[in-house]
Amino acid sequence: MPNDIKPRNIRILRELPISQMTDEEIVKAALDRLQTKAAMLCYEDPESKRVIFFDRYKKDGRIILRQLQVAWEEKFGKWKKIDEDI
Repeated sequence: MPNDIKPRNIRILRELPISQMTDEEIVKAALDRLQTKAAMLCYEDPESKRVIFFDRYKKDGRIILRQLQVAWEEKFGKWKKIDEDI
């Protein structure tokens, strides 16, 4: 989400259809809805064939996301932040 756009509160996101949310908001809403410590959205860009991840975590939720990152990097190579790729 661009820095000039204020993130929407979870109370607002709870009422919105998924089609009106950004990728980051979808992950935020999933974390809230599932009442979990971590959530990740992963999809493949059909044009570039790049795999794109969005994640969000609460206290102690970073561990599982870090383990997934390490396993992915061992198999497919190091992750790169999108802004590093532009």
